[in-house]
Amino acid sequence: MTPLGVGARELHERWTAGACGIRDGEAPCADFTVTDHTSKEARRADRSTQFAIAAGDEAVADAGWADELPYDAELIGCVLGTGIGGIETIENNHDTLRDTGPGAVSPLAVPLMMSNAGSAALSLRHGLRGPIFSVASACAAASHAIGTALRMIQHGEAEAVVTGGAERLALGERAEQIPVSSTKSAIGHLLGAAGAVEAIATTLALRDRIAPPTIGWEEPDEGLDLDYVPGTARPLALPDDRPPVALSNSFGFGGHNATLCLQAA
Repeated sequence: MTPLGVGARELHERWTAGACGIRDGEAPCADFTVTDHTSKEARRADRSTQFAIAAGDEAVADAGWADELPYDAELIGCVLGTGIGGIETIENNHDTLRDTGPGAVSPLAVPLMMSNAGSAALSLRHGLRGPIFSVASACAAASHAIGTALRMIQHGEAEAVVTGGAERLALGERAEQIPVSSTKSAIGHLLGAAGAVEAIATTLALRDRIAPPTIGWEEPDEGLDLDYVPGTARPLALPDDRPPVALSNSFGFGGHNATLCLQAA
C-alpha cells in the first residue's frame, strides 16, 4: 500500500514508468479504501493496521496460501516492522482527551495504537499460530523484520513467516558501475514501512531485470558520482548468466541500519 497505488504490481509498474506519488510535499496513500479489503477493521483498526491487513492478504494470495496453509499453523509466524505504530489513533485520541475529556476517549485506543496490532490482526485473520510479534527500529524496522523472519526459518523456529517490513566502499571499484535507484523519489519516505516496500520493489525489479529511475534527479551535487539512473528505467546489464543481485538499504533514526541482499530466482 503506497502513494503509487494499491498492490505490489502497481508500485513496481508505476515507479518503473517514472510516476511520482508525491504531491505538494505530501505522499498519501490516496487510492486505498479500507472497505475494499475488510469491513470489520474499518472502525476497529488503525490505518497502519488496515494497510498491514490489505498488504498481508496480497502476500498470502501471491504465495498461494489463500485456500490452504502450506504448513501446520503453529509453524507459520508473522513478523512486521513499524516505526511508530498507530499514530493516527494516538493523534485523534489526544485531541479528544484535550478537547472533550477522558470519558470520550475510545476504549479501543490502546489495542488500535499498539505497535504489534498489525501482526496480531494478520495472525488472527489467516490462522497463523507460530511466533507473532513486531519489530520497532525506526525506518529500518521492516528490513529488520524481514531479516528476523529469515533467521527464524534458518533456526527452525518456523517453516514460513509472513513478514514486511551499504556501505556505497563495500562495492570497491565497481561502485560507479552499479545502478542506484531511489523508491523515495517516487513515493516519499514511509518510515517503518519503508524497508518492506523497498524490498518488494527490489524483488520485482530483479525479476524483470530492470533498474527503475530516480525521479526528479537532474543535477548531481559535488561528490555524488554514482549511476543514479536518472530520467527513465533501463534494463539491467548483466556481465554473465548469473542471476542479478541487489542491496536494499534502510537507515533509521537512532542509528538503526539494515541492508538486505536479494537475488533473483
